[in-house]
Amino acid sequence: MQSVEDFEPTGAFEAIKVLGRELQHSKERIKNLEKDVLKSRGPSSSVDPDAAKALVRRAENAEALVSQLKEELADSENTQARQILKIEKLQTRVDKLKAVKKVGSLKYPLPCTAAFHVNVEQEQQKAVILSNNDRAPTNRVVGLETKLKNEVKEKQKALAKSDSLKKEVSRLDALLRKEAADSRARINEFREVEERHGVRDSDLPRNSVPDTYQNNTQVWAIEQYFMLAEDYPKHRNRPDYPSLKPVYLASMDLRTYLEADQTLKWVARSMICLPNPERLLWASTACQIGLAFGPLYRYTGNQRGWVKESQFTRRYGKEVELFFTNGDRVYYAGRYKCHDIRAQNPRGCFRSDAKSAEVLADLTFDSHTRSRNDSMWQMVNALYRDGVLKAECAILHSVGFNHKVHDILASRYEILNGLKRRRNGEREMPEPPRAPKKRRGH
Repeated sequence: MQSVEDFEPTGAFEAIKVLGRELQHSKERIKNLEKDVLKSRGPSSSVDPDAAKALVRRAENAEALVSQLKEELADSENTQARQILKIEKLQTRVDKLKAVKKVGSLKYPLPCTAAFHVNVEQEQQKAVILSNNDRAPTNRVVGLETKLKNEVKEKQKALAKSDSLKKEVSRLDALLRKEAADSRARINEFREVEERHGVRDSDLPRNSVPDTYQNNTQVWAIEQYFMLAEDYPKHRNRPDYPSLKPVYLASMDLRTYLEADQTLKWVARSMICLPNPERLLWASTACQIGLAFGPLYRYTGNQRGWVKESQFTRRYGKEVELFFTNGDRVYYAGRYKCHDIRAQNPRGCFRSDAKSAEVLADLTFDSHTRSRNDSMWQMVNALYRDGVLKAECAILHSVGFNHKVHDILASRYEILNGLKRRRNGEREMPEPPRAPKKRRGH
């Protein structure tokens, strides 16, 4: 074990000095990052005053993370200051104990000549007493040395944490700059594509803040739609989601199939079929309330460019027979009333997940025939994913369930599916619909 005389605390103080310099450098980097964040929150495109809000949200998130890192750096600095005081106190105590040990050894010297004629037994007892008295301060010194070493280790850990925080700040800085550059490039590229298609800036969708929408400038979260529909009356005589049976194949044309049947022809005239969950979300497995999504604008591809158009105009205020797809099968959900809430929320909602953005991009173009490899389609898809383009949302409220329609279609599908399985040599298995995903705010 290292003796008291050989212990040198200078290494700890050097580490403290280095840590102080690193903390000062981190403060300067954070100040520079704050300036960059403030700059990035300014308008980044002249296409639409609201087009850069997605970038602003990313900047606010990055700014919140930076503030958190600043708090952690401040806590680290306070901890270091306290540890410096503790080290100084420990060093003072070590010095005092060294002095006490030295004085004790001088105060009780061992006899060195026979001139004193001291009894041998008394000398042995005195030696035992001196040894016990000397061991106590020595143990205290060793304990203090251990504490001091532990404090030095803690300072080294704090220094490593400071370095990690500094790297995280640098990473966030680079990420924020990259996001800003990518968003500006995407918007500029979109404008170039528009110009190549002969569309003026005035033809771009003003889906952010049109004149008629000045009284409501907020984009709703999904939960707000469900909260609005909480007081709608419930239809009790209907099956829940797990009880629904498949009625048709998603790859086939359901409307044509229903129109060919004289007993179900009326269903085709009032039906609507939506893919789940890309264009349909359930409030719960009771299927009392659903949300239907569609694009707020349609791209005509001519001089008109973008026009405002709803997928649900002919359905609002009416009752529809709702079908939905789940995987490769179609299910009958029942009769629903389609509620128009554009007056309460004209700006729609975000549907930025990859699959929903692709489906909405397909519906944005006339005839839905534009290839997904087309540059214009890719730009529109990116605008949905970035939150620049929003989705219209209609509330579907359950008002009935036609058990006859469900049972006829389900039994036909079961027979056809059973024949197909037996032909392929497969076992017949029940096919319940997959559980709907938990709803989340967007």
